[in-house]
Amino acid sequence: MPFLSLCYRYKQALVGLIIVLLSGLGALLLSRSTEQVPGAQHENGQGENYAPAVTVIQSSAATYPIKIQGYGSLEAHTRIQIAPQVSGKISYIHPHFRRGGLVTANEVLLEIEKADYQLQVTQREADVIAARTALALEKAEAATAQKGWRALKPQQKTPTLVGRQPQIAQAQATLKAAEAQLARARLALQRTTLYMPFTGRVISASISAGEAVNRYQVVGQLYRNQQFEIAIALSIDELAWVELPTQDKAGTVNQQGSQALIEFSMGNQDYQLPGTLTHIGSELDQRTRLAELIVRLDAKDIPAAIKDRVIPGLFVSVSVFSQALDNLHQLPASALRKNNTLWAVVDNKLSLLKPRIIHRSGDKVYIRHRNRQLTVITSALDVVTEGMDVSILESW
Repeated sequence: MPFLSLCYRYKQALVGLIIVLLSGLGALLLSRSTEQVPGAQHENGQGENYAPAVTVIQSSAATYPIKIQGYGSLEAHTRIQIAPQVSGKISYIHPHFRRGGLVTANEVLLEIEKADYQLQVTQREADVIAARTALALEKAEAATAQKGWRALKPQQKTPTLVGRQPQIAQAQATLKAAEAQLARARLALQRTTLYMPFTGRVISASISAGEAVNRYQVVGQLYRNQQFEIAIALSIDELAWVELPTQDKAGTVNQQGSQALIEFSMGNQDYQLPGTLTHIGSELDQRTRLAELIVRLDAKDIPAAIKDRVIPGLFVSVSVFSQALDNLHQLPASALRKNNTLWAVVDNKLSLLKPRIIHRSGDKVYIRHRNRQLTVITSALDVVTEGMDVSILESW
């Protein structure tokens, strides 16, 4: 029994010693791990704060124009339908009067057989000669009657009927009607020939030589290839930055509007052509609540190598630039964080700024802030706290 009691006591002492050794080892490991944790306090109470590394962009307030961008398709400025004003058989068609054909201003597009209209002119000319002869006879008879009246009754005024004034008035009216009929016949003869009103291209043609056409029958469509238009959809806020040109009553431009740049690709070549703002659409789109801004492209600004290939339907991008504004910061749009705040670095500490947003354009944002120099964080952070320490890893 004494032996067993002694073994039991030694066993308890050994277990206690093992527990003490394990506790000491755990404390040692804990103290070492505490030294390696960033931001942990040393025994003297003076620890080092953890400062995450960030990438930043340096921005200085400068002068920038506001860029408004929209997209649209090229459309012809002037588009007309071809419809003869007289009926008859087609005797001539311009060889290029077909879809896609190019026709120069004042060239003959169509001719209608003239024989019937020439005969009408001849007939109307004869009617005019007859009317003039009748008027001359009435005037001669009136002169004879007035002479006889004065011989018989020199003291009395010649009566209206004796002087044949109603007959003369009737003959004059007949002459005027005949002259009007002659003018109409000549006009009809002139309208048997249709001229190209401007240099342009044929959209469609639906007539051939030998076919008969009726008056005002549409036989084709043309567009003027000297001017094109693009309608781009903009919001009301974007329209606030657009300046339209001003004109006087005579159409003279007194003040140029905002600059416009028309961009498109053709093949492996990119093109940038100047555009001119003309006007704003008359109403907002009922569905999108957007307005149309009309931009004109003149053919003289199109390179000769692609002039024949710049045609209606070409999809283009249009950039409109306002007058330059002062004290703007231009930043990547991604620099704006939740609630339109900026993460800035001030004295190596994070500062949450609330700038005034002037405009967003694609991947750019334009802001104003009382600080003319800004250091803005562009990298991501898991935790963001006002005044937290940060270290700048990269600046650009």
